[in-house]
Amino acid sequence: MATLTQLGATALVIGGGGVGTGLVRSMALPYPALVDRDRSTYKAYGLARALFIIQESATFLVDRDGIVRHALRSVNPQGSMDWEALRRDLVALAGTGDPPPPDAPATR
Repeated sequence: MATLTQLGATALVIGGGGVGTGLVRSMALPYPALVDRDRSTYKAYGLARALFIIQESATFLVDRDGIVRHALRSVNPQGSMDWEALRRDLVALAGTGDPPPPDAPATR
């Protein structure tokens, strides 16, 4: 299976700082980790806190024009990644035709 880089993608992990940043570092992900202390990026993408405690997480695929082409949200961080769906959308985006933007982001 092609990697994100082979499909022309750049991956970034955005954390809220504090404990979240430590968690990202401990996972030793091969992607840059950005800190969003005021959570403005979370807010811009409509990621809320469930019960004011649990931060909703998500995977977004944003094309070069800034259009969201894939979105999967979840209050369970493990539920916010679907590698097969992301790969499929990346392959489609890299091909001759762009996939349509999602009508409504999927939620788990």
